[in-house]
Amino acid sequence: MRRQWLILTVGLALVAAAARADAQWELTGDFGVSHLQQTGIPTGSAGTAGLTFEAASARAWMQSSVLAARATQDRWTGQGLLAGTLIGPSAAAARWQFDALASSFAQSNSRPTASGELAARLRAGGPSFGAGLGAAAGATARAGSSSQTWRGLADGWMLSGAERFVASTALTSAPVLGVVAPSLPTPRVRYLDVAAGWRHEAGGLSIGASVGYRDGMGEVDDGSWATGDASVWVSSRAAVVLAAGTALPDVVRGTPRSTYVSAALRISARPHTRIALTGRPAARIRVRLARGVDGAQRIEIVAPNASRVELRGDFTDWRPVLLERAGDVFQFAAPLSAGLHRVSLRVDDGDWIAPSNLPHADDGVGGTVGLITVP
Repeated sequence: MRRQWLILTVGLALVAAAARADAQWELTGDFGVSHLQQTGIPTGSAGTAGLTFEAASARAWMQSSVLAARATQDRWTGQGLLAGTLIGPSAAAARWQFDALASSFAQSNSRPTASGELAARLRAGGPSFGAGLGAAAGATARAGSSSQTWRGLADGWMLSGAERFVASTALTSAPVLGVVAPSLPTPRVRYLDVAAGWRHEAGGLSIGASVGYRDGMGEVDDGSWATGDASVWVSSRAAVVLAAGTALPDVVRGTPRSTYVSAALRISARPHTRIALTGRPAARIRVRLARGVDGAQRIEIVAPNASRVELRGDFTDWRPVLLERAGDVFQFAAPLSAGLHRVSLRVDDGDWIAPSNLPHADDGVGGTVGLITVP
């Protein structure tokens, strides 16, 4: 078990080092209530509190989160998560991707379950769609027993404006811990999960849904699940978050099938674009090409009411550049080479965004960039 955790720690350290340079970060706290129904457990409500930190650069992403829920004075649930992703150079036709994940889960009066996993994928695709194929190996410990988990992975995605569609499948060979004495061989099961999801991100609103099906392959129960969530940024640093859905039993951790509904207030350390609560449309930020006095093509950003605009792209090695202002127009003075370029903007120290008037593409780390073609 120690060897698996050592490999996982090294993997996360590499991701952290890659994400450190020019990374955008986010720290949020969620405080709310949830109503949970689990098989074999009385239905009840719980207060929840969580903290999440994320950091992302052009080729790396990492997340750390903790969550605690209290149903009654003597019934607590807690979990922690540390995850990271490192992606190969975007100029290549096919890119490698490494993922690392560590998690821990515990319920009142029960021993915790700790898990770690490393995954490797090969990805290919264009600005609007792509797919990946890979494998993962992990280790899990619970109730004095430990064993390894193996997965075969495949996924695909498609991006259209503010809409993102994903599909994935995973064939898992997993241990079932704590069902026999530690001195006996740990039983294993196989099952196939297939899932599809959709997410809309625009103007202070994030809404998504996913559905899935598990084929137990005669070793675990078949079943389906569905989830939905919505986040509405009512101010630059506060959002209302709603979620509901069903979850299948966790074979390794031994948790039962559950149905949940939750509501929370999310507080952010970084400003966000808030949703327009009036009928007046928000000012649109536009990117356009302009020819300089030397004849070379340059970028101009039209951003009414903005006081500060930063730009980064493949032509800046993804380093932020503060733009020169001339009225409502912010200018990137350096000439651009001919061809397709990826770009993102930050206005008044907010989040990095893809310009609304440009075609969008996935940046490979869960975000979106704009595409601009220089003739």
